[in-house]
Amino acid sequence: MLAPAGYGKTTLARQWTRTFNGAIWITASPAHRDVSILALDLARGIDNLGGATSRFVEEYLRARSNPQGAAHEVGRMLAENARAARVQWIVFDDYHELTSSPEAEALVDVLHEEATSRFLIASRLRPAWASSRRVVYGKIAEITRESLAMSDSESQLVLGRRPGATRLAEQSRGWPAVIGLAAGIGGISAPDNALPAALHDFFAEELFRSAPARLRTQLIRLALAPDLTDDALRGEFGSEARSIVSQARELGFLSLDEPDLHPLIREFLLQKLSEDSGCESLVRSGIATCVEREAWGRAFELILRFGLMDLVQCTLEASYKPLSRSGRLATLSAFAGAVRIAPTFPPPVVDLVEADVAFRNGLYGLASDVAKRVRDTLPFGHSLLSRANAIIGQSAYIRADLPSSEEAYRQAYETALDPDDQAQALYGWILASVQGEVSHPGWIVSRLADRKNDSPLDLTRHAIAEVVRRRFAEGFPDGVPVDEAMHSLAQVEDPRARSSLLAVNAYVTGLRADYRRASELVRMAQGEINAFDLDFARSHTNWTAAFIELGLRRFGSAERALRLVEDEAQLKPLGYHVLNARVLRARLALQTGQQELALELVKRPDVEAAIPSIHGEYLATRALVLAVVGDDAASEAARSAEHTSAAVEVQALARAALAILSAFSGDTEGLELLWEMATRTGVWDPVVFALRSSRELSDLAAANDALRPDLALLYERSADLGLARRAGLRTRTTRDPEDVLTPRESEVAELIARGFRNRDISRALVISESTTKVHVRHILEKLGVRTRSEVVARLNGGQ
Repeated sequence: MLAPAGYGKTTLARQWTRTFNGAIWITASPAHRDVSILALDLARGIDNLGGATSRFVEEYLRARSNPQGAAHEVGRMLAENARAARVQWIVFDDYHELTSSPEAEALVDVLHEEATSRFLIASRLRPAWASSRRVVYGKIAEITRESLAMSDSESQLVLGRRPGATRLAEQSRGWPAVIGLAAGIGGISAPDNALPAALHDFFAEELFRSAPARLRTQLIRLALAPDLTDDALRGEFGSEARSIVSQARELGFLSLDEPDLHPLIREFLLQKLSEDSGCESLVRSGIATCVEREAWGRAFELILRFGLMDLVQCTLEASYKPLSRSGRLATLSAFAGAVRIAPTFPPPVVDLVEADVAFRNGLYGLASDVAKRVRDTLPFGHSLLSRANAIIGQSAYIRADLPSSEEAYRQAYETALDPDDQAQALYGWILASVQGEVSHPGWIVSRLADRKNDSPLDLTRHAIAEVVRRRFAEGFPDGVPVDEAMHSLAQVEDPRARSSLLAVNAYVTGLRADYRRASELVRMAQGEINAFDLDFARSHTNWTAAFIELGLRRFGSAERALRLVEDEAQLKPLGYHVLNARVLRARLALQTGQQELALELVKRPDVEAAIPSIHGEYLATRALVLAVVGDDAASEAARSAEHTSAAVEVQALARAALAILSAFSGDTEGLELLWEMATRTGVWDPVVFALRSSRELSDLAAANDALRPDLALLYERSADLGLARRAGLRTRTTRDPEDVLTPRESEVAELIARGFRNRDISRALVISESTTKVHVRHILEKLGVRTRSEVVARLNGGQ
């Protein structure tokens, strides 16, 4: 339905919707230009029809750095949930409020294209996606002003037998808003030759003047109210609420079916208010009510409309945290932008909004610069000073400037005035200080431990911080200390925190050479990342997946995951990802016999901006590659790595390089020191890497009876059956048979499971008996079993 205000679109839409089954109703407002608000209202509508969408949408929006830029993804996700809940109709009233937001319209466009629901839209303006082509081809049925206007006979039925009714019907041109107001006035005649818009204001003025003075004030308070729900009306008028609604309806200012001011009437009342210089106190009271009820969009609208710029700072300060934490940054940003172009100098909080937007859009340098300006302007004790420091700390952390990040987070903690700001500052502080290897304030971990029972999120943060701390201290000889947090993971509402815990757990579990469990964890992390489109975490998790696949000797899978990291690093060349990818590429090259490529990769200077442990791992990897080719420079590189980072994997890699060097002369001291370190810290992946890369080291380990039990377990976990055979160890692969057997070997194994002898298998597959014997031998070796019965057990899922 496409027509100006006052043509009964809302009334008609409500009447039609009462006949629909499975309908969602959205009354669009300026607030719905924010993708977050629009998506949440749609999600609640889906839930009312039996869906379970709101929590997912809330988490999805919370996880997005900038929800406004994710309109297409949000639209697709809502369409999928609407189909699942069998939503039949989606009704938008006042859709024109969305047309100034391309992002909100993009969401609706995707929803319209991909949902199976029908749409009913009441709007003053045609949606951008409702093209004339769609109308011509019958995809959209359009009801225009001409169809919605009253005919002369209909107008006269409403106006009754009053003087001038015929002339008034002609003057109004069928505009229902004018005719409805005129019907309530009685014998008052309209001015001659007045246009419909002037007629509306004339009759509205007459009705307004006819009301008692007290009711006129109450009508203006209705126009200022954040909404007209029962709770809001009782809060505004107390026990008089019902009487006021009744009087406003009798006057014709409120609709009959629901307490609702017509947009034209609301505009008329606000215009009356702006003409009265003595009514500023009413406006300020109305804004205070909007702030109290967190109707931020309405509060912002009234401040700008009435030019009450002295309320900008306090209203922005009150709204900043609830809007920012819920992902409704577009609402903040739009208001801050409007304030910036006003003639008065904007308050510092406007700059803070811009810093937050810049950070969420990946402009970390700009975000930090603007936040520093805010920090230097706000007085100590200001409620938003901690947030300014946190933006500086987050920006520095991402750019690997960890000393600056640590200092900013320290200031964020010292200036925090609420528990949420304090918790975020503590968490950032411990990550920056430990991974920056600048200092180690152990009390922070204790403080996080004190908070861990406050919420599942606090428990998750503590677990991540404790894992990070142990990476630079005692390691993980007794396992990864995350069981309690993993048990509560489903209760954590922030998918970023969930995916972070899973990714950290996967990496450290991989360091312990428990690759199959690590593989499960990284798949869970990738599931979170894919479900919530956490693009910022994709590269890190792909690297972890490549690292784990390499541990399992799945070189093809490792190559594919590593290419994804390298491709992303080309698009967004963060030093952390560039250097980390080069480290893993060198390890892959060395383990697949490409020593020259590995040498080329590790001889490049590590000029990328990254945390010390990444630089240390690069130096340690260089040491190991040099050791494998017998270059004595490996010793210096290993010592340099040990001094660069205390991370347990760096220390173990450096020790592994020295062990390889000593293995060339048959000296077992380096091997024993490596084994002692791995046992003490629980970090075995560097040992796996070294054993695969150096035959001298693996042979030396196989000859040591004291090490053979650990060696057998290590080869089994890492699927190194070839090394196990060379060492004379009986191991059993933990991989599924289809992962280790060739297609022909799988056919032979299936026939063995059916009880076929070698001669029967040869006849069935048309191969020689000697070839069958070779296949059977390979099957036994690859599965780590000795008998045909054990082959059958492995095929049936036995270990």
